Amino acid sequence: MQSTHPDQRIYNLILTNRTFGNFTHTYALLGFENGQTWNLLGGKADPNETYEQAAARELYEESGMYYKMDPSYWNNLPYYEHTKHRVYIHAPTSQVGSTCIIEKLNSATTKCINDRSLSHDFKEMHRYQLIKLSDLIKLSNAQYIDDKTSLYRHPTEKEHMRIDTWLLFTLKHADKTELLKYL
Repeated sequence: MQSTHPDQRIYNLILTNRTFGNFTHTYALLGFENGQTWNLLGGKADPNETYEQAAARELYEESGMYYKMDPSYWNNLPYYEHTKHRVYIHAPTSQVGSTCIIEKLNSATTKCINDRSLSHDFKEMHRYQLIKLSDLIKLSNAQYIDDKTSLYRHPTEKEHMRIDTWLLFTLKHADKTELLKYL
């Protein structure tokens, strides 16, 4: 496992499938960070932390979802990155041996969505919401210098969701090959 660089940011893109009638869509879990923007679960890596350790810690700190550092899971997890941002993709089919990890993540995701907020000592996210992966990619492709393109109208939110600019910037400039198979 490789140690992170100084100021490295590590995120977890948790994908889940939802079926409505004959249509199945892939959604990404976002958290409302410090009451300002919607972002993936993640943050800055600690000194001497590996990418995988940082991802697991951030997942726990921002959601209460705890996953042991199982190398067979984290080492084979796909990711995309740009500059100092690495985003691990927890796909609906991610497995460790015969255990489907995403089932546990989906269960925790459902709890996040249903509870809208979770009591947790370290949690920085105040609420959680699912957004279609295709919409997130469209937002990133439309991003310009102004911040207006980061606004997203979600059917269950009273106000537009302001998606984190760095999330969109990283997604826009990263190799999205790994994500395209979920669209």
